[in-house]
Amino acid sequence: MIQNLQRSVQQVEAEHTITNEMSTLDPRVLSSLIIASKVQQEDPTQGRDPHERLAELMHSAPIAALLSAAENFAQNSGLSSEEGLRQIVSTFRDVDVLWGQVLVKEGLARLSSQYH
Repeated sequence: MIQNLQRSVQQVEAEHTITNEMSTLDPRVLSSLIIASKVQQEDPTQGRDPHERLAELMHSAPIAALLSAAENFAQNSGLSSEEGLRQIVSTFRDVDVLWGQVLVKEGLARLSSQYH
């Protein structure tokens, strides 16, 4: 199952790179990246102090981009910046949890079909 997911993720990423380099990101790319990150299951502290790693991440360029996107989303939606950020984080958490459930169900279905 993991090998199939990795191939699917790589295929979607390759297709996106070739066909959509100048266009906006597609939700399928986000889904592929979420799945890929779940497959990799790396230790977020990477053998370091979690406080140090958290501080590093909170001051990183991706977090700055997220905050900027949240401000843009909030302005376009007539929300406060904090509410825009809350909605983005909440939505991302929901997507992450749902992908986890989908992957578990797919894995269980494949396992049960192998033994029945």
